[in-house]
Amino acid sequence: MNHSQLHHTPDATHTPCAAHEVHEIHGTHCSAKDKEQKKQATRQQALCVSHVPIFRSLSYESQVQIEHLVHHKHVQREDVILSPHDAKGMLIVENGQVRVTRYTTDGKEHLQTVLGSGDHVGESWLFGHSNDDTFIIADKSSDVCFITAENFHNLLVRMPDLSFQLLKATVYANNQLQRQNSYLTRTRVKDRVMAYLSDLSVGKENGIIAVPVSWKDIATFLGTTAETISRTISALASERRIEKIDNSHYRILKSRA
Repeated sequence: MNHSQLHHTPDATHTPCAAHEVHEIHGTHCSAKDKEQKKQATRQQALCVSHVPIFRSLSYESQVQIEHLVHHKHVQREDVILSPHDAKGMLIVENGQVRVTRYTTDGKEHLQTVLGSGDHVGESWLFGHSNDDTFIIADKSSDVCFITAENFHNLLVRMPDLSFQLLKATVYANNQLQRQNSYLTRTRVKDRVMAYLSDLSVGKENGIIAVPVSWKDIATFLGTTAETISRTISALASERRIEKIDNSHYRILKSRA
């Protein structure tokens, strides 16, 4: 899941025409610029690097520059894709499934995590950390992408502006993590949801909140289940704390004195 999407900010992924109901609410129509942004977002989705949060927030042109560094590879079940002391870099699962694992001294496999389509591993390797004990093995036929740290660093030297964009994206991602932690300190799910929606409402003159991702993703972000989120939203609407406009648009109502 992409946490940077959970608090929408204007970037290359914003597609005004994609949410038709927004235009119905505001009584506007898609402009030529809106349609071009939608086309660009479609092209962006075809880039392997667009799966990685710190790259996704970059401009489409910058993502294309990074995509030029990508090595695409098709692997079969049980193929070892990456092993300790291989070239440093980031692995992105374009489609399929791989497992990240380590082996004990007596040869037993210790599973770390399973990655599916759109997942990635090796952000720290891309920025110079070494891989001393991690293996990545295909669980089934998969397509993966790999960016070596050396090529990535050379690109940053050639494009200092990209370095600055990445720094901003990394700071934003860290802020998102801190924000998530602040939600999780709240014991009640209802309080987490209200805090999340209140943050989304900041700067919205018309008071309408466009929920940027699915409630299932938001549930994961807030440390609960989709079912609990659904019940919580219904309860908040019944209590007149929020108004549901449609499945992805809400308005926070003023507290009664």
